Amino acid sequence: MKKWYPRQNFHSKLMFLFLTLILIPVIFLSIMEFSYARRILAVKTNDYLKNLASVTLSKIDSTVTDIENVAFYINGNDTIQTSLKSEQELSDDRLAYYRLHSNIREILSSYALLRQEINAISIRSDSGREYTYTKIRISPPLDIREYIRSENQYWEVSKGHIVLMKKLYGFPYKDSLGYVALDVNEKSLYDIISDIDLSQTGNVFLVNEEGRILAASSRSLTGELLEEPYISCFGEKEAFYRDVKIGDQYYSIYNSAAISNGWHMMRS
Repeated sequence: MKKWYPRQNFHSKLMFLFLTLILIPVIFLSIMEFSYARRILAVKTNDYLKNLASVTLSKIDSTVTDIENVAFYINGNDTIQTSLKSEQELSDDRLAYYRLHSNIREILSSYALLRQEINAISIRSDSGREYTYTKIRISPPLDIREYIRSENQYWEVSKGHIVLMKKLYGFPYKDSLGYVALDVNEKSLYDIISDIDLSQTGNVFLVNEEGRILAASSRSLTGELLEEPYISCFGEKEAFYRDVKIGDQYYSIYNSAAISNGWHMMRS
């Protein structure tokens, strides 16, 4: 540069200075504009996906409410109430008990067919008898005993099952009658969250309040706990974005606010 510049004529030197003074700011401004545009695009994309996630989560919340209403209607059904109350009296009458079992199963089938998300409905009475209607063959089969605990209503998730449990009470004195379990189809839940464009978001999970996966692109993940980088961003009540680095990989993670039963949606 030192040898080249002095040998140039005045016109060449002037042109060189002109290009230097013009091109450097132009290149600098172009880089700044590109960086700004990229940030704006990222913000708009995140806002779009956040709004889409909000709509999707509302659909999940509505579906959960509808399933919980089915359990409520089962508890209030006159045939269910009468049958469970008279169960003990029919212990020695096999024909009468068979009819009772058929009546309960018929009622359960009608409720199961109301919602495509329900695979099976099972009732376990306080006397230990079980009444089950299964819409489709599920593996492993639903064992209501695994999920019973001393709460009025709750959701459980395990390998192969997402289950709504509700304690059944007799009317009008609220004496205990047993439990009803509604086994929910994981795919029906994932079909809702898969509406989010996966070309713009790498992974989408529906998880319960413990961080256990309810629905994901791989059914083998159902019942598993979240792993890094997701679990470190889980547990806050409000929706948020967070950028995290795990090893050499960078992740932008969105954690939704909880819906009515404590479930969250996470994506990266």
